[in-house]
Amino acid sequence: MKNFRKILALVLAVVMTVSTFTVAFAAEEKTSGEKLKALGLIAGNEAGDLMENGTITRAEAAQIVVKVMNWDVEPATAYTFADATWAKAQAATLVKKGITAGVGNNKFGGTVKMDALQVYAWIYAALTGDTASAWANPSLLSAILSADQVAAVIATKGTPAKRSDIFTGMVTILTTEIAGTTQLDKLIEAGVVTEEAAVAAGLKEAPVTENVITSVELLNYKEAKVTFSKEASDDKAAYKFAGVAVTNVTLSADKKEATVVLATALTAQAKVTFNYEKDTYKFEKKDLSIIDATLPVVVDVKTTDKGKLTVTFSEAIDPASVISVKVDNGMLYASVSAVSADFRTVVATVSSATDGKEYKLEISGAKDFAGYTMAPKTIEAYKYEAVKAPITVTVKEADSKKVVLSLSAATVKALNVANFTYILNQVPTSATLSADKKEVTLDFTGYNAPEGTWTLTIKKADEMFEDSWGNKSAADITLSFTVVIDKTAPTVGIKEVKQADGKLVVVYNEAVVTTGASTYANYEIQGADGKVISSAFVTGTAITNKDAKEFTLAINKDAFASENCTLVVKKDVIADASGNKVAETKITFATKYMRLLDATVKAVKAADATKTSKIYVTYTNSMLATTTDAAKWAVSAGEIKSVSFDEGSTKVVVITLKEDTAIAGLVVTTTAINDVDGNSLKGAKLSVTFAALTASDVIASTTTMTAAALDAQTVELVVTGRVTEGIATTAFLVDFVGDTATKTATAAAVKNVEVKDINDVTCTVITIALPELYKVNAEALNTSKQVRVEATGLVLSSGVKLEAMVQTVADKIAPTVTGDLKATVASKTATVAFTETVLDAKGLLATELVVKYDGKVLVAGNDYTVAVGANLTITLTIDKVEKDKEVTVSLVKSSNYAKDAAGNALAAFEKTIKVVD
Repeated sequence: MKNFRKILALVLAVVMTVSTFTVAFAAEEKTSGEKLKALGLIAGNEAGDLMENGTITRAEAAQIVVKVMNWDVEPATAYTFADATWAKAQAATLVKKGITAGVGNNKFGGTVKMDALQVYAWIYAALTGDTASAWANPSLLSAILSADQVAAVIATKGTPAKRSDIFTGMVTILTTEIAGTTQLDKLIEAGVVTEEAAVAAGLKEAPVTENVITSVELLNYKEAKVTFSKEASDDKAAYKFAGVAVTNVTLSADKKEATVVLATALTAQAKVTFNYEKDTYKFEKKDLSIIDATLPVVVDVKTTDKGKLTVTFSEAIDPASVISVKVDNGMLYASVSAVSADFRTVVATVSSATDGKEYKLEISGAKDFAGYTMAPKTIEAYKYEAVKAPITVTVKEADSKKVVLSLSAATVKALNVANFTYILNQVPTSATLSADKKEVTLDFTGYNAPEGTWTLTIKKADEMFEDSWGNKSAADITLSFTVVIDKTAPTVGIKEVKQADGKLVVVYNEAVVTTGASTYANYEIQGADGKVISSAFVTGTAITNKDAKEFTLAINKDAFASENCTLVVKKDVIADASGNKVAETKITFATKYMRLLDATVKAVKAADATKTSKIYVTYTNSMLATTTDAAKWAVSAGEIKSVSFDEGSTKVVVITLKEDTAIAGLVVTTTAINDVDGNSLKGAKLSVTFAALTASDVIASTTTMTAAALDAQTVELVVTGRVTEGIATTAFLVDFVGDTATKTATAAAVKNVEVKDINDVTCTVITIALPELYKVNAEALNTSKQVRVEATGLVLSSGVKLEAMVQTVADKIAPTVTGDLKATVASKTATVAFTETVLDAKGLLATELVVKYDGKVLVAGNDYTVAVGANLTITLTIDKVEKDKEVTVSLVKSSNYAKDAAGNALAAFEKTIKVVD
């Protein structure tokens, strides 16, 4: 087993470089041989045929194993067997390696067919170096095959192996993970197989090309975990849970997972919505559940500084908790500081603790954000032990003006700038300690180091760097690092433009000097005609700056008349910290969500005098709910009874007038109407001309009806426009034209009514269930359209009463099989009748149909042929068909090929019957 990793590589190469052998484990859409061919590991014969149904001989297997193992081939003269073979050199090589001793009687048996067990016994011996007979002891094969596969190999003993069988075994070995990797991965790493080929073969997923969120979960009421496909973001502003911002982000070691802390704890609720937005990537998940039914517990206690113990909890702790850390039953005074920024830890300051002494600790009072209080934690013998390690100093970052040092522990002493010397004995103008006293920032602004590799010397460092335990650094420290001068100018883009909020957000790829970037004079907006829009910016409003990378400019939302505009960032004004200036940049952006709204108006007078008249105002975008506030609307004569959206549509506002309102020359006025994107109404006055109510006045320009049979007893109608009245059992007639026996189904029953929008057209979907007597004949429907539906008395939401509408029924019924499967010994045929004629069945035989005889899967072309039309006829070409054996014909999924005249795919089926005389 010492060569096990090598095993997999060689087994693959066997079947792949020579196009030879296999053991049937499972059928696949793409055969194992095709997968191996896609990998470039096998090629087939001269015509590219993989000969998957062919068998394998001992001579062929000998050639494969020798090639796979890359052994030096013995001379043909070394062959000592009495029988002749073309593979003398290979046979002699196998004998020398102890793989085989022949078939007995001094014969090699080159033409003898091999079964799968014999083939795998050879592979096992070659790969493991163990020449014990796996043929005699098949359990040895468990070294290279699973238990199920070993059993399958044993079951085929005595039956010549097919190449397809061995191909499948090879694919299994390729994809089996051993010690965290697969043989396929190793072949890719070695350059034998390309990543693209592995993806094309369906053996590997396409590599991730963009960074996306793969999972998100709430850990408790205060914390969540977000996993990315590549690298997680530490930008707190990008995360929001139920609208709550994030205050802390901690990345995992591989940086693919972000654990975030919410600014405020979530309240108990059924579901939480998570939103993430970073650069151009947006993600939303609406159904997060909060699960926090466990008590917080102490997971770690350690001495982190002199006289201080850090206690870490299993989850976020409420800062309002009254946490107690009692030392030796209170004999030593201990005070607990505030909960940490990630809400996971507290620090207890202990008086008079002795180095190396054991103390009894009692910790209690911690409460999580779900309100659960911890069970008190007792540590009988906690050893308070000083940390004894010298302070180390490393360079965290450096540029031409600044060097930042990281310390392994907080220092308790003041810094002396005179002890730091840089190039040519330069001393920093200042040396600043961070808040945690673990970081030193040295300012060399007055010097500006050139690009290159330099050293920083810290003299008497042990006099400055000392922690609370008394640990010091080395006396003198010399640090080497590289300074790279930034010579690349920043680039700029538009993050978003939103008229509703009156803002245009400009984003730079790095921090820039804010003076130029935050001045309106350095930006301008041009219309589609190239002219500057002088009123584009609200210049009296300060430009909002975020991290010197993102700037929000106040825009005049009424200034954008053209469909597209161009933002111009002026050149040589805005620069980064290294002085690289932004070149003049022009960015064209669409203003379709900034343009002022257009509205089309149609007014109709009810045909029935008892009904009120209505005005329809149709917008190109969905409107805010406040649009239906009647106080926002007025008419020049009469009164408004109500304002509402047309049923189910937020694009159409219906103004219902009170009875007896004058209908001539009305003008509708409105104020403060906005769509969901913040666009405002163009023009406050909308002229209205009334007309008598007709079908052409509904929201859809014309009213149509389509009909389709979904199955033998179900017809679906789709009516453009919203049908609100007249849907009843008696409203529909199903007419079987020319069929005197069942001419008209007058008892058709309405099964279901659904109102929905299809491509922005409001539609009513009506499902009619036909009585048993009036089942639709799919064949007649398909070929002659002998079925139609008539609808009468339907009334639209606008009040329009539709005249009788007649529609021929379209065929949406998938063909399937009917009747029994008939199989006979004499004809060797099995016939399945279809419910209707099936056309264009090319490909059905080779790729989709599964035929079994006596439980065994038959091979298309070799064991049977197929004819498709009104019936499916299977002609068996196997040697013998016996009475009472079973033939099974099945289609495992809807066909890609066999369809009826209307294009409906043949539905999946399975039919089994015994063979008769």
